Amino acid sequence: MADKKWRRAVVLGGSMAGLLVSRVLSEVYDEVIVVDRDELADLPGHRRGVPQGRHVHGLLARGQQIAEELFPGITAELVASGVVTGDMTGNVRWIMDGEPMGDSHSGLLTVSADRPTLERHVRARVRALANVRFQDRCEATGLRFSPDGGRVTGVRTVDGASRGTTVDADMVVDTMGRGSRTGRWLTEAAGPGRRRNGPGSASCTPPARTASRPIPRPATSPWTSSRRPTIRGAGSAPVSTATAIW
Repeated sequence: MADKKWRRAVVLGGSMAGLLVSRVLSEVYDEVIVVDRDELADLPGHRRGVPQGRHVHGLLARGQQIAEELFPGITAELVASGVVTGDMTGNVRWIMDGEPMGDSHSGLLTVSADRPTLERHVRARVRALANVRFQDRCEATGLRFSPDGGRVTGVRTVDGASRGTTVDADMVVDTMGRGSRTGRWLTEAAGPGRRRNGPGSASCTPPARTASRPIPRPATSPWTSSRRPTIRGAGSAPVSTATAIW
């Protein structure tokens, strides 16, 4: 599709995956619409649609490189806002199975940030694209299909005032994560006793519980990551000049 301009793509979900997908699609579609049920205001703070947002976030080396390719200068922009960067092995104190690993600089830059800050900066870059539009406070409730049932042609949505509408689309991308209902919509559209061919699904959520809390950042605050010979582990990461997350 790189040599052809299509009309409209609809991205379901406005979190990091949806934002990055929207940036890529903006190069080959006349219009990209991002649908999310949260209010995507560029304000500090956590939002309901990202329940994992209070945990440690950041960009590993390849993620940072891709972010720079898509949004030139975003690393410097994040640093200017107080976000912390460092070498993946030289600035991280790794303790594996109780044994400290040696420090050595790898040349791999990592970015440590809290989720709202990271998402806010990426969203601002996507929002600045002339052909990308955000349709927030709006929930996707189903798909529309072509008369022969072989192609998705739109998305049914309901806004905060319970007004329903259908958004035409040449492509629909689902980035809603664990809350996605696309599989169910495809099955329902196929009819009783039939199964519509569609993407399979797999879960990569580990059988573990995770807890995080922000703490004042110490004067010397290297990243630390520790894992015992059990499934338990711990880590801390500076996410700004004043705060770390444990």
